[in-house]
Amino acid sequence: MKHLEFDDAAKLETLSYIDANYRFLARAWKMIYTNDDDADNEYILKRRPHTRLMILICKTVFLETIYKEKGLPREVMLDTLSDLTLRQRLYRNRNGKLGLNEEDVLWLKHIYRLNIFKLGSLQFEKAKMKYLPWKGLVYREDVAQIVPEGVPILDVHIRRGVDFSPESVDRSFAWAEQFFTKHFPEHHFKAYTCNSWMLYSGNSKILPPSSNILNFANRFMLIAKSKDKSMAVTFIYGKRFRAKRDYPQTTRLQKCALQNMGNLGVGCGLIWREIN
Repeated sequence: MKHLEFDDAAKLETLSYIDANYRFLARAWKMIYTNDDDADNEYILKRRPHTRLMILICKTVFLETIYKEKGLPREVMLDTLSDLTLRQRLYRNRNGKLGLNEEDVLWLKHIYRLNIFKLGSLQFEKAKMKYLPWKGLVYREDVAQIVPEGVPILDVHIRRGVDFSPESVDRSFAWAEQFFTKHFPEHHFKAYTCNSWMLYSGNSKILPPSSNILNFANRFMLIAKSKDKSMAVTFIYGKRFRAKRDYPQTTRLQKCALQNMGNLGVGCGLIWREIN
């Protein structure tokens, strides 16, 4: 709890719950994220949001053991697990109590299954290339020739609030090269991919050329795009509001996006890996 940086109130509530429900939790954490086919998702999804969080906190002890067995750096584990801390804070801010929603637990399974690692500013997920109609993405006609389905990749994820400077992003990519080559040589990934609102071409009409977001997007070859702006709205404003006047305008990005909603969307990008 100390290393996960929960605040004092969350620590007290969590430790009290674990003490009172230890037998249940000792069984419950063994029931989740054990099968690659997602057959065990139902067990945690049918629990209450508060119980979901308690189960995952207990399972971090198991995760630490696995990291040790595989020789993975403990600092990487703690930085990766900070996503658990962030998500419980966001849930509490929205709902006034501790917990995790369904989207949270479906995302966090990738961390507990050793598929996602946070390396500096970016998160990297071991995966295979697959073309999905996510957010209505329309792919280039020649995309199958560019990168066939089934090719091993690292999917890049961006978390809110990280250092997104070009230098920091450079360090994350360099770290990923070293980390996955050393610890997961069997995942001989051919490329980096990213599905994000940050890669949408319309951002160039909203943001200045010096923008860190545009710098990041320009690293990728755009292979698909969609005008679905829901991801951008959620990332920039936290949620969708009913009236335009209700959207916060604290940052420059919030102000620019509000005046240019028609230029928001999502894109899928690709960076071929340079393999020596």
